[in-house]
Amino acid sequence: MSQHAYVFRRPELLRQALTIPWANRPEPDNQRLEFLGDAVLQLLVSEKLYARHPEADEGRLTAMRARLVSGKALLQRAERLGTVFLDGLAANNIGKQWPPKAIADAVEAYFGAVWCDGGLPAVTACLKQFYTEADYRAVDHATDISDDPKGALQQFAQKHFHEQPQYTTLAIEGPMHAPTLRCSVSLLGETAEGTGTTRKAAEGQAARVLLARLTPHRQDTQPEDL
Repeated sequence: MSQHAYVFRRPELLRQALTIPWANRPEPDNQRLEFLGDAVLQLLVSEKLYARHPEADEGRLTAMRARLVSGKALLQRAERLGTVFLDGLAANNIGKQWPPKAIADAVEAYFGAVWCDGGLPAVTACLKQFYTEADYRAVDHATDISDDPKGALQQFAQKHFHEQPQYTTLAIEGPMHAPTLRCSVSLLGETAEGTGTTRKAAEGQAARVLLARLTPHRQDTQPEDL
């Protein structure tokens, strides 16, 4: 494991990226950087796959991307960000237990912080360490899009009906540090609901339910925890 993937010019960005949110925490947590980092990873991994597979259609590209940027995939590669990431995560969250999802979220926040600190060149360099050629080869033949139910539902809707699924947050329950969200998705007059510890997870579960209802020939799978 390397010592670091990137040297921050503004270390406060790294500190914020590694600050897991919980109730009444006085310092800024990493949720905003997580939002940005998720978009950065989606874009740059999409660009890489688009160039790597000129023959692949949208569904296959979506499947490959899902296997690289899912919470499970980020968690598996977290140690590649080096001791600065792992030690910083420990130092910034002393006395707190981190669920696996919190580590995956911190990975996204880390890339958001790198983007803010060094822009595209810095993130591109970090991604070369985070994803190896073997990682890309491992997803070259991915065809299952169940890891990205929102993407699958959107692709299905665009292909067959030229419509967009509409998502709504119905409720947020529980403590701030461990909320449960209930969301719905509507398409073609049909509505399905899902729950999760994040909006992304709740919407994903709702999309999975609605996709299975609209395409009964598809085999439903359990939602991913991360």
